[in-house]
Amino acid sequence: YIASLICLLLGAIFLLILLVSLVVEWIEPSRVPRGYFLFMLIASIAPLLATLIFVLINGRPEWLS
Repeated sequence: YIASLICLLLGAIFLLILLVSLVVEWIEPSRVPRGYFLFMLIASIAPLLATLIFVLINGRPEWLS
């Protein structure tokens, strides 16, 4: 229960930070390396993917019932 909630929360937080960073970068370009955006993309997808795999293996999480 807690692990699935944490994965969803972390994935959403990283995705929000990535989107804000991309908007700021679009408005005013900076010297942030491309690796930062790649890391943030992977950090936002990995927890969401882990939650999806968990749901596929175990079925619907009981906290949604």
